[in-house]
Amino acid sequence: MDGFGVRADARPRRLRRLGLQAHSAPRRPRAARVRRLLQAAAADRRVDALRARGGGLDARGGQARVHLGPPLYATPQPPATLRGRVSVHATEPSLRAKLLRNPKAIDLLNQLAWFSEKRIQIHAQIVVCPEINDGKALERTINDLYSFAQGDFPVVLSAAVVPVGLTRFRPSNDGLIPVDSDCATKVINQVEPMQKNFYKSTGSRFAWLSDEWYLICKKELPPTYDYDDLDLVENGVGQVRSFMDNFEKEKIIFPKKIIKPTKLTIVTGMLIYEYFRKNVVDYLNQNIDNLEVQIIGITNNFYGDVVNVAGLLTGRDIINQLIGKDLGSSVWLSHRVLNDDRTMTLDNMTLDDISNRLNVTVNISDDSILQILESV
Repeated sequence: MDGFGVRADARPRRLRRLGLQAHSAPRRPRAARVRRLLQAAAADRRVDALRARGGGLDARGGQARVHLGPPLYATPQPPATLRGRVSVHATEPSLRAKLLRNPKAIDLLNQLAWFSEKRIQIHAQIVVCPEINDGKALERTINDLYSFAQGDFPVVLSAAVVPVGLTRFRPSNDGLIPVDSDCATKVINQVEPMQKNFYKSTGSRFAWLSDEWYLICKKELPPTYDYDDLDLVENGVGQVRSFMDNFEKEKIIFPKKIIKPTKLTIVTGMLIYEYFRKNVVDYLNQNIDNLEVQIIGITNNFYGDVVNVAGLLTGRDIINQLIGKDLGSSVWLSHRVLNDDRTMTLDNMTLDDISNRLNVTVNISDDSILQILESV
């Protein structure tokens, strides 16, 4: 999640994660789809060309995507045939099968060994469900994955630990409960010492906590260097810290005064609202003359108020909660409120639709406060 409290991952992936939707609809198991994609690509002669360029292949959302980026670790690594992202959740066989509603999901560790043979590397994600796969189960999962992160060819490059998100559309008897402040504190206190031990052994913290854990329990976010230069923003890891680092750099060239009195509104989700108000909006109001910035947190009535990130807000919720308010000369949203083409919200509304209903210009920001100020 960035400074506007949103996730950087692809929208379909975010929606699938909410409430572990594998519970509510029969569908081909993700692990099987990923493995099938990876097998097919490994047999493809084009893989040799990718290996020569240090690239690989991502399998996300049931689609194979080629990427040609450099290796993610700073130290030289043997060339990988492929790279993918895999939802793990648990390594204990029966627990993993329960979480994924798939009796064939019990064989993860053997699958990772198979990945090693085929020179496939993955980034793992663990969605923590309170009282199900937290505590000792979480510790076992991280340690099992870490055992595949060592040696000359680490199969598991990272493990992102994220809290489960629950929509109002999930079955009422699924046994899932939302993460609260106590749970978030326990998970942080459990994982951070493991990170330190991993770092001492390998120079990498390996298991990363998404920003949500810290925001839920109002604990200070880790410093930039704790993220080891790994790009895990798709899993919500380090997005707020990245935004705040950029904000600190931009401060140097912020204007001291706006020419004429100006009021504008920043809209975000409820998760980041208080943090953003305290660390960003208050600074702007106190340090730039003739500028009034208000921040409004939007409750997600469409998916349910437990879903509190800005990237899953709908146009109708934004309109219904802003209409009739004094919004100033403009309203600003994160670009991740829109689809990848930046044309529509989740409920198929355009920026023009929202602007016309609110009778004010609605803009999107690329995670930059300076961009907003330059438009004034």
